[in-house]
Parts: sequence; C-alpha cells; structure tokens
Amino acid sequence: CTARITIVDAVYPVAVCQDISVQLDNAGHVTVSPEEIDFGSSDACGIVSLTLSKTAFDCNDLGNNPVILTVTDANNNSSTCEASILVEDDLSPQAYCQAISVQLNDQGQYHLLPAEIDQGSIDNCTLTYTVTPDQFGCDDVGDHEVTLTVTDPAGQMSSCTTTVTIQEIVSIDDIVVTDESCAGANDGRLEI
Repeated sequence: CTARITIVDAVYPVAVCQDISVQLDNAGHVTVSPEEIDFGSSDACGIVSLTLSKTAFDCNDLGNNPVILTVTDANNNSSTCEASILVEDDLSPQAYCQAISVQLNDQGQYHLLPAEIDQGSIDNCTLTYTVTPDQFGCDDVGDHEVTLTVTDPAGQMSSCTTTVTIQEIVSIDDIVVTDESCAGANDGRLEI
C-alpha cells in the first residue's frame, strides 16, 4: 500500500537576546541591526529572518530602550525575546560666543538673552542655553564679562566667555537739534 506522510515543523526557534550600548553619531542618530541583538538564536530547520521592533534611535532616545527581537524559521514558526539598547551620547557640545553692545531700556534695565551672545554653538543634539549674569542696571554701565553655557540632553556642557558693553540710556536732554537755515537747505543737524 502507499501512504502519504506529512512532515510538520512544530518546533519554534529558540530566541536569545543580548543587551547592547550604542553611541549617537555626529548627526544625533544611530541604527541598530537585529544581528547586533541576536545572541545565538537557533532552530532545527534554520533561521530565515531576524527582525527588531525598533532599529533607529536619536537624541530623544537617550537611556535604556526596550526592544523585541523576532526570530523566524524556514517554516514560518517564530519566537521572540526582549533586550535593552542603551543609547549614549559621548560627543560634547561646543559653545561659541560673540561680544555685543546693548543699551539700557527706559527703566534703566537690560535682560540679556543667551541668543544675543551665541555665535553658532553646536552639538549633535538640541542644546539648552544659559547666560550669567543676565540682568543689568544703571550701575552696570561699561564692559562686563558674561558666560554662555550650553548643555546637551546627555548633561554634557561647554562654556565660553565674552564681553557685553552696557551703554547709558540716551536722554532726550542729550539730543541737540539744529534746524535748517532755510527750507530744503539740508543743513539741519541732530546731535547726541
């Protein structure tokens, strides 16, 4: 007699994961392949694919990120395991400053913003900026040394120092007006 024998692969792959650490590149990105997470997964009939639940990471992913590795064999059986990807940023920011002159407002005050002295500070991730000192008044007329500090999401900092010149308030009493000698003569003057 003749019989038909159907061979069935009902054995699922053995998925084995490992935790890894990765560094962001100069653009603030990193890509992880499933093979980097695989730690010797196996199957009796052979593995045909490895897929990862997330492969692209950026500055928003700093720290531990859980991922799922799916291991699929030649007969479409699949198993999963979980791993952790530690995304790190070892690139320090660079702070660049520029000197500026500013004038007190009509209340005799000036609030200095970091953007006013920043001259293109750079990092592979978004920076936060602080400047000290940032408040000036009438007693501060003249040159002052200020420090710009930039901080990236990983907590790395860089600072630069520059000079901010505080100028007096220009009073209307300090303006001398000389009228034209004749209409259209263009010889009038305004002196401060």
